[in-house]
Amino acid sequence: MNRHHVEKILYLCYPICVYLILFGFQIHPAFELVQWTSPLPPLHACSTNPKDIRKEAEQLIINFNNRIKVMLFSAIVNAYYAGFIPVCFAQSALFYDVLWASQHILFIFESSFLALSEYVLSLRFYDILHRSALHVGSWEKIETSKSMLLVNSAWKDEVLWPRGTLVKYGKDVWRATGDCNSCEPGNSGLSKFYCLFKNPTLIIAVQFVIHLATVLYQLYLLVCRLYWYKIFSLVFVLFYNYCIIYKMTRGYFICSGIYKEEEEMHKKNNMR
Repeated sequence: MNRHHVEKILYLCYPICVYLILFGFQIHPAFELVQWTSPLPPLHACSTNPKDIRKEAEQLIINFNNRIKVMLFSAIVNAYYAGFIPVCFAQSALFYDVLWASQHILFIFESSFLALSEYVLSLRFYDILHRSALHVGSWEKIETSKSMLLVNSAWKDEVLWPRGTLVKYGKDVWRATGDCNSCEPGNSGLSKFYCLFKNPTLIIAVQFVIHLATVLYQLYLLVCRLYWYKIFSLVFVLFYNYCIIYKMTRGYFICSGIYKEEEEMHKKNNMR
């Protein structure tokens, strides 16, 4: 206690505050990376009941958000204890490169987050979200002031609407944009769900680009560094990142091939 001030000792407890902000007083997120609120794991039932489809999509959205929060917390804890705490408790007479230490903390956070995503947001889970999103569909609002449209059908929550259908909902006219549309027109949550997961390849591609840029930047730093401790720290992080980028590359090519073929099949069916 004489060597370290009380506030430095309290640094060890700061992740608890982050945990309370993200999860409240729940205990299970601290022990489970993959979790769900229902008794069974998240599955796609492929139902023809619009109400069941919307309920399933809402549960999957909650599950997805919970997984993101678990990933964020785990990555923050890894970066905090592996990067920040050693610097925080360093002796005052010890000199260290603040910029390099800050970069190292960011590298730990980014690598931990993306490594967790390979496990928590697996390809199978993305496929479940994708199948559900195809049944949810989406609606596009039409400006009725610019065109004269005679629409007699009012939106009903027990009907699955095909692509191109025009319906009235409230005072507006909406056009179905998905192959199968069960969501409520104007529901921003389900619309975002459809846009994100109608083709999960885009999400995987964004993750891949971010991680590839990080790896290239680390390689650039490795070439430019002269101090042995910086070279060693970069080499260890790069070996870890190579495994992540390999899994991301494999997942991207698998998903792009599958969903591209599926999209072409949907286009052929719509042309008939």
